[in-house]
Parts: sequence; C-alpha cells; structure tokens
Amino acid sequence: MIQEAYLFGSGSFYGELKPFMRAEGMDRPRTIDQIICETCGSSYAKTFWNTYYRNYLTNDDIQYMKSLGFNSIRLPLVARLFIEEEEEIVFNQDMFDILDNVIKSCRENAMYVILDMHAAYTSQSGIGCDDGVDNSVHLFVEEESMERTILLWERLAHIYIRMNHVLRVMNYLMNLWHYLSGTI
Repeated sequence: MIQEAYLFGSGSFYGELKPFMRAEGMDRPRTIDQIICETCGSSYAKTFWNTYYRNYLTNDDIQYMKSLGFNSIRLPLVARLFIEEEEEIVFNQDMFDILDNVIKSCRENAMYVILDMHAAYTSQSGIGCDDGVDNSVHLFVEEESMERTILLWERLAHIYIRMNHVLRVMNYLMNLWHYLSGTI
C-alpha cells in the first residue's frame, strides 16, 4: 500500500522521466506525505491518507482482477504506516484494520495475498521507493531499524500465520540489488 514517486510523475523508474517531472521533491512516500502536510495542513493530510488507504484496493478491484484470471495480489507495504516512528513501539491499528479488510476480500474471492515489505523501517536500499529518511541504507546498519522491522514481521506473522491464502514473503530485499550493484 505504497505510493510510488514515479506514479506521481516525480521520480524515475529505471531511467529519467524528465518530461513528466510534475512534482519535484516528492521522491518517496514520506516526502509526498510531507508536502501534502505542508501544503494542505496536517488535518487534511490525515483525512486524505485515510481515504487513500481505505480505497487503495477495494473489493471491486479484487473481483475485477479475479475476473481477469489472476489468483494472487502482491501488497507492497510501508513499515512506518504500521509501526509509528516514535521512541516507543506503537503499532498503528488502523493500518492493520485496512490490511485485514483487503485480506478478507482476497479470501472471499479465492485470491492469494503476498505481503511485500516494500518499504522497510527507515530504508533498505537507499532509493526513493523504499521510503527511507534519506538516500542511505539504514535497515542493515542500525540496530533499531532492524529490530522494528523484525517486530513488524513478527506481528504480521502472528496475525496471518493461520491463513492459508496469505503468502508470507519477506520481499524487502528486492531493491537491495540497486545498492549492491552501485546503481544508486
């Protein structure tokens, strides 16, 4: 349930998209959120994001994908939406409720769910799509980032362990190759 910067026309997707650069500075979910807060106010931003996530993937969407012959849905998750960036460990139950509704719709439509930690806590690859605080890799070098990511995966596993249609995939390494290959 991630908003990719390139979909806002503000980032590149394996290449430059200069003609489509409509939203400079919105290079990752956290900067998109920040700009909406600064432009419209935090109250509006909270309402906007609540509406966005509640409509991110609806039962109608899932039914349509099923009608096209798909049997699974990959949900790209943003860790900071599920575990707050506060000193204490605080889980955001609203996001778990939203995820529960999507998973329930998938189950009702005989669709598998792949949980993809696309944006781990504070950054796993150093590129914008991982929602990092900057362009540095924090997950593998900061104890707190590792601990919070593990806590979140444990919570997700605890909730969904008995649901056979939920495929528990730890896919947050998908963007690590950018870092290792020197492309960032």
